[in-house]
Amino acid sequence: MEAAVTSKTLHPRAPRHRQAGAVAVFAALTLVALLSALALAVDVGRLYYAQRDTQRLADVAALDASRVVSGCASSSGVPGSKAQALAEVMASLARNSSSTKDYTVSVQIGRQLSNPGGLRGFQELGDGDDRLDAVRVRISRQQPTRIFPLVTGNRDASLTAVAVGSQQAVGAFNVGSGLLSLNTQQSALLNPLLRALLCPNGGAACTAGINLTAADYAGLANAHVSLGNLLAGATELGLGVQDVSDLLNLQLTLPQWLGVVGNGLEFALTGTGNQVSSGVSGLVQGLAGVAESNGAVFGLGELLNMTGLALNQPVSDLLAALPFIDGMTLLNALGQAATAAAAGGPSSVAIPGLGLSVPGVADVKVFLKVVEPQQPGLGAVGSEGAVARTAQVRLQIRISAGQLLNGLKAALEALINSLLGILAILGVHSSVAILPSSLNLGVDVDVASAEAQLEALQCPRASSNNGHPIASLSASTAVADVQVGTFSGTATAANPQTLSPTGNLPLATVAVNAGLLGSTNLALGLELTSVSVGSQGQRTLSPISSYTERDPGTDSGPPYYQANNPVSNMNPQTIGSPVNVGVHLGVTSQQTGSGLVGGLVGLVSSIVNSVNTVILAPLLTLVNSLATALINPLLQLLGVQLGTATVTMEAVTVNQPQVISQSLTEVEN
Repeated sequence: MEAAVTSKTLHPRAPRHRQAGAVAVFAALTLVALLSALALAVDVGRLYYAQRDTQRLADVAALDASRVVSGCASSSGVPGSKAQALAEVMASLARNSSSTKDYTVSVQIGRQLSNPGGLRGFQELGDGDDRLDAVRVRISRQQPTRIFPLVTGNRDASLTAVAVGSQQAVGAFNVGSGLLSLNTQQSALLNPLLRALLCPNGGAACTAGINLTAADYAGLANAHVSLGNLLAGATELGLGVQDVSDLLNLQLTLPQWLGVVGNGLEFALTGTGNQVSSGVSGLVQGLAGVAESNGAVFGLGELLNMTGLALNQPVSDLLAALPFIDGMTLLNALGQAATAAAAGGPSSVAIPGLGLSVPGVADVKVFLKVVEPQQPGLGAVGSEGAVARTAQVRLQIRISAGQLLNGLKAALEALINSLLGILAILGVHSSVAILPSSLNLGVDVDVASAEAQLEALQCPRASSNNGHPIASLSASTAVADVQVGTFSGTATAANPQTLSPTGNLPLATVAVNAGLLGSTNLALGLELTSVSVGSQGQRTLSPISSYTERDPGTDSGPPYYQANNPVSNMNPQTIGSPVNVGVHLGVTSQQTGSGLVGGLVGLVSSIVNSVNTVILAPLLTLVNSLATALINPLLQLLGVQLGTATVTMEAVTVNQPQVISQSLTEVEN
């Protein structure tokens, strides 16, 4: 069968001339797209530069107005009003733009705030508020005319820029016990304390190299150190620092920081404005040569609570000339910071050479744990750095008195037999049992920090206080918790306490059975104490108004004002009354049984009295004298005086105005 055959008419291909013009259409579409992109790029560029120019005007206006609002740059020194701030903003626009009519302006006055994360914000305040130091400027203008409005959109939208400018006075101050009046007895304790802080490994060369006199300590205490001094010291050591921001970001070991301080003291001044003697500088350089490192590195930014300032070079450079701490306090704080920064957290370091052990009675060791180092205050009112604190420390005293137990049983038996023999009573049975296998006593003193806070700082003004600033501070005192307990192990380590639930350490039991005359069981123990001392709330101090104007010695920057010290009833100031730690260890007794009669009535009291006055007397004397001989003096040398807080104003300067925020949010908190 033949396959079906179909046929299809073939049409000839269209001639090429029928597609003429297609390239032109494509080219036209491409040209339109390119022109649109060009229009968009040009208009976006014009918008960008217009917005940048608006932001620049807002920044400059905020800086100019902040000088008026803060009062720190005006002849009167009085904080400006909202109307004055607006007038200054308009004047700034007139100086820096072609026409003020193109702009819509709004102004808020208030103060700068910082949150715990270091971010700075703005809080609106009313006219006349003493806390005024900032202004918030909002500037709006119409967007520039579009080249291609059909392509780039709405022509009637506006551009808005916001800037918060602030100018603040900055104060430097300290809180502590004060170390200007050191005597030989105190230096005898300071040397062991410094050995503990600077010789964490207990090396012989280090401990032997720290032997300062009272005059040495007084020279350090009279040296007023600035960040600029420390910057110069770091530069001499070739640490690659260019400005104060670099200095605050440095992470160094304790010996390296001592080297920085030692070299920096070559440029420091005394409280009277004289150059610090070369002997003081050489003294600290010598300490840097013998000090040991525990491997920990730390920075001044953390120690001074100035981490945020390290990010702001103009501000931190301005503070370079401001003396903020004396040499003795700085040395102490650096040693504390190294101890607190040890790997794994704060560790206890032994304080060598205190000579408290009593041969044949007890071996005594003292340990120091620095939870938080001493911190000077350096900052503006309301800033994180405007708080000074004493050290948060724990003193641990470990007493091993097991030697007393060896003779306690024999002494008690001899005492009882002697008393019974005197009474000539026969047929009395007695026994003595010593309960602990060892006699380990621990005394822990936990000290919370005293604080001082900068509450107000009036800028230098011609119309007030002879052109000098006025600072207002408040302070609260330190609190200590004291616990006496027992511990396991030896006194050569800071072993933790194992406290008795009843606050009583069972020591011995004495059983006396006199038949018809009765019987008694006498439990002897040591009373363990736990007390808190030194609590006092925040108190306002008298204003500090006595200053000497100093030239910072630089080509730029304002002068600073060094607080005169001492000035009666002004600087330094002390609140509260000294409260000393009290440690009491006594013998307790508890009697059970039918009771003794006749000539045996006084037996129990005789045993207790003899234990107190004869057998345990050396131990009781040792423990009960610890507070006076050791604990209170050591705390004072660490900058802590319980029940009181001594606040010292160091210096004041005025910051340059700065833009702290460009946020469009109405008010930041």
